[in-house]
Amino acid sequence: MGWGHAAVVLAAFVWGTNHVATRALSEEVPLVALTFWRWAIAVAFMVPIAWRWIRRDAALLRANARGVVLAGLNGMGVFGLAISAAPYYTTAANVSLISSTTPLWVLLIAALTRIEAITTRQAAGIAIAFAGTAHIVFAGEWMRVATIEFAAGDVIAVAAAILWAVFSFQMKRLPREIHPLATTACCAAVGLVLLGALYAAWGLSGRPWLRQEGAVLGDGAAALLVAYIAIGPSLVGNLSFTAGVQRVGAATAGALLYMTPVVATVLAVTVLGETLKPFHAVGIAGIATGLVMATRRG
Repeated sequence: MGWGHAAVVLAAFVWGTNHVATRALSEEVPLVALTFWRWAIAVAFMVPIAWRWIRRDAALLRANARGVVLAGLNGMGVFGLAISAAPYYTTAANVSLISSTTPLWVLLIAALTRIEAITTRQAAGIAIAFAGTAHIVFAGEWMRVATIEFAAGDVIAVAAAILWAVFSFQMKRLPREIHPLATTACCAAVGLVLLGALYAAWGLSGRPWLRQEGAVLGDGAAALLVAYIAIGPSLVGNLSFTAGVQRVGAATAGALLYMTPVVATVLAVTVLGETLKPFHAVGIAGIATGLVMATRRG
């Protein structure tokens, strides 16, 4: 496994931790506020870190400004809101299952646009990994599929999965000569402009700027969680994913993201005190098998 694969694995890991932190804040901080501040803090760190390469690649960034702007509006703006909003309008099981279909959307887009060649083994690996993820989501009881009712949140989750698949290809199409730090920082800054406008409209309309009514966490604890989400999933996660997808391709990167629900499951046991059951082991085995099939060369 090369460093490109390792970068995507790191992104998958920190994005897995994001689920636990966001769940803790869901009743504490308004959705728009959380989404804005996580990116505001992340951009405040990103730009100084990436400034050297932004200056170095300024000409290439200007030449590809349209692609950078569209990727930022999509990946750091609209997608960020969509994936956070979906659980407000449907069950967590629905969102988890639908979100795990992102690699399948990547494959579909790749096949339709012929951006990347997809092998039969890679397609089979992603299908097996998807089955493993679904086994965890349904707690080993596949008959639960028949009981799922699609709601507005399901539609939002589908849109989020498609948006992230598109973002993968948007990043892949940008010149590899542009340093990943420069690309990600500029995309994040563009997304922050959109989120800032939405946040201003939210607050000026009379809604709470920072805390939900009935919040129980202390201000310090809530601020620490927001800071972690900003620095971990938003900063480290996106820098790692951007670097990785430019090296290994969107389809392989999408397959590696199946590690995210694995990380979330482990954290649910160790942090939230949930019980690890046999169906978790079966699902993780399926995910691991699929990852090997989808990413192994030769």
